[in-house]
Amino acid sequence: MSMSRTEHHTPKYNNDGNGKFNLSYHLEMVGDSERVGRVKQAIDYYIKPDSVFCELGCGTGIFSIYAAKKCKIVYAVEWDKKILEVAKRNTAQSGVEGKIDFIHADATKVTLPEKVDIVFCEMMSIWLINEPQVLAMNNAIDKLLRSNGAVIPRKVINLVELGNVDYRFDDVEMRASIAEFSGIRPPRIATESKVVNIVNLQEKNELKISTSVNMISLVSGNLNCVRLSSIVEFAPEIHFYSTDTLMPVTIVPLKDDIMVKEGETIILDIEYSCRTSVDDSVFKIRKT
Repeated sequence: MSMSRTEHHTPKYNNDGNGKFNLSYHLEMVGDSERVGRVKQAIDYYIKPDSVFCELGCGTGIFSIYAAKKCKIVYAVEWDKKILEVAKRNTAQSGVEGKIDFIHADATKVTLPEKVDIVFCEMMSIWLINEPQVLAMNNAIDKLLRSNGAVIPRKVINLVELGNVDYRFDDVEMRASIAEFSGIRPPRIATESKVVNIVNLQEKNELKISTSVNMISLVSGNLNCVRLSSIVEFAPEIHFYSTDTLMPVTIVPLKDDIMVKEGETIILDIEYSCRTSVDDSVFKIRKT
């Protein structure tokens, strides 16, 4: 059974350890050269022959194997039992089997036999809303990382724009959040792009966000959606923007439309919580 791009973008996690990510999901991820290439660059930036490396959410093992060829030992944590077995089989064929310690555990709660030099976790969704990246990294800062250790990625910069998208087709209206995958028509952007927040993953972060952003309309017209995007800093000068398999730009409908004039200032009120859903987040616009 395969998974749609939308399911990739809004994954659901089981609590029983069996997972919901089938091999088609993992195949798309490891086949994403931009995603994989940026991660490898970041690992190369930090890793040393005597490094102790930890990957939270190792999946099929591609990055844990890559790190094991360059460091002392790798702790590879995975909660999906089926995918963990795939990772073990891949490792057995890679020549580094004795250098990877696989741990079946929840990455947001796991403890390790020792503190590590590098924690890598790539459980990211747009704005870090859907997936458990923040919870896992908070746990890593508390329990896993040495005082002078490094985290990959380092930070995520979240941006927003307001615009208009067609939700009505003849007599049918469908207002739904959707990732701006390849082939999806983007919204008509009407405002400047603003930074909403910068999430520093080198320290513990709050899970609930409530903030407001002032934005200037660049054109006159009707606003009915927000466009969410993120810039990920995997390591200094190593940045990732967006692909179909990782943090695709996402369009979210506003509950209430608003007509604006060119040059008018609008206030966007935002509330969301990490490890929930974009659809549970609140985006409201009002005039000054």
